[in-house]
Amino acid sequence: MKLLSVAVPCYNSQDYMRRAVDSLLPGGDEVEILIVDDVHLRRYMIGFLEIITAVSSVMLLMDGSKAALEKRDALWAFIRERDPALEHRLRRGMLGRLVLANTRPGRAAATLVYRVSQKIYGFN
Repeated sequence: MKLLSVAVPCYNSQDYMRRAVDSLLPGGDEVEILIVDDVHLRRYMIGFLEIITAVSSVMLLMDGSKAALEKRDALWAFIRERDPALEHRLRRGMLGRLVLANTRPGRAAATLVYRVSQKIYGFN
């Protein structure tokens, strides 16, 4: 029985494919590796990353502590360092703009995302 299935998109990925597969091999028989050559999966994964990053940012903003805000900054710095184009895309996307908005509608949207996430994932 597989404990984890990992989809690895291979669309235009010759630079990282070997490293990606090698990093999954230590999982042995408990890890299923799915290599998918599909641009739609890539779009889906970027959308998923946008949602996860926005929700994480909102949760850290709602915490408001200095440590939480440093973690939020570290998250964005990590993404920026790994892939500046992706970081740009995430920040300019709808959720990124809402999270970064320093306006009443932006804060309201961030609070709504936080509350929905809280109900779905059951934290706090």
